[in-house]
Amino acid sequence: MKPAHLFLMVGAFTAVGLLVPREIHLKSAPRETVIVESEKPPVVQSFNWYGGETVLHRASDGHFYAQASVSGSEVLFLVDTGASVVALTGEDASALGIFWDENELGEIGQGASGPVYGYSTTIDELSLGGFRSTNVPAVIIPEGLPISLLGQSFLSQIENVEISGDKMVLAGPE
Repeated sequence: MKPAHLFLMVGAFTAVGLLVPREIHLKSAPRETVIVESEKPPVVQSFNWYGGETVLHRASDGHFYAQASVSGSEVLFLVDTGASVVALTGEDASALGIFWDENELGEIGQGASGPVYGYSTTIDELSLGGFRSTNVPAVIIPEGLPISLLGQSFLSQIENVEISGDKMVLAGPE
């Protein structure tokens, strides 16, 4: 992975700062809608299985969040269209059973406070709504990343990603 590509990712997650929910409780609601509750207003995802569409609603902090499945386990992501790859926090990676050797961490970019160290990996399966990708390139950033990022290594597999008003629509071919 080229450091220039990772620069966008690093800049995005350093800008997120403390905007991350601290407690998250997942509730399923009728009609294929998932509500993620936190200290902030709920993050809502709508799935239209027949239309091949997933709609993410903008959170009160201005960002889009997505509850996605990584190899069968749920992970809350900040959707970052400027990130070249999916980036997992050290905590999320450990919870998923993805481990790394501290000696293998390398500099992958520059953040506001200096170098960012991470480890390249591959996610076996990542799915969101009706979209599923396998062998997704990713990085683990054990320190300094407050929330995992859903980047282009997954998003680029989706035919259409559009933001209109307070909605991000992920859609497959018509």
